Amino acid sequence: NTWSHLLAALWFTAYAARFASTVTSLSSPGAAAVLTYLVANAFCFACSTLYHIFADHETADVWLGLDHVGILCAIWASSMSFAALCRGWPSSERQGSILLVTAAALVCCMFLFTGWLCGSSGRSVRVSTHVVMGSVAAVPALRYWHLHTAGHDTGFLADFVAMTIVNGSGGAIYATNLLDKTMEKIIGVSGASHQAMHVLAVGGALLYTRGLMRAYSQHDTLDKGRPI
Repeated sequence: NTWSHLLAALWFTAYAARFASTVTSLSSPGAAAVLTYLVANAFCFACSTLYHIFADHETADVWLGLDHVGILCAIWASSMSFAALCRGWPSSERQGSILLVTAAALVCCMFLFTGWLCGSSGRSVRVSTHVVMGSVAAVPALRYWHLHTAGHDTGFLADFVAMTIVNGSGGAIYATNLLDKTMEKIIGVSGASHQAMHVLAVGGALLYTRGLMRAYSQHDTLDKGRPI
């Protein structure tokens, strides 16, 4: 659990620094969206690493809160960057989608800190909160798909869907403890569902990053081709 997210935190931090140092203008909407996504993922994986290293797993404390705020930030940034960089839909739709997922993220953060974070009820609160946030975060992609059916260019929708499937699978495995008993019997490893969720979270983030950077490259090329 610790190593997978520590390495991911270092990778996203380095990628964000490299991107910030090479991009022409960080004030452009596309560049800002990409950098926000990279920083949000670095923050998410760093918070998870700190929680697993330092936190007392028996009580709710600041580390657990930061861990789950980090997850919400990563979900928000994925949806926000998708809305910001997908081409061919009205600016009002784009801005509305970003406002929707931002509002949902803020509400979910407040809900996390007003509910119980630990124990069986706390686990249910956390899982439910992330399910709600993930569902809202998928709304821009669903709307974009609806607007671009019938063979039109769907941008990097496939990358967003791939990330959603991978991360959703990890979340489902964790929520149901699907692998715990089986893997403990086979190889004697406890908490296999939690570990699988961590690995899939990293995999989903990397999959989406690849599509996001490709979309940014196309977006940047189009911007440079527009007359001033």
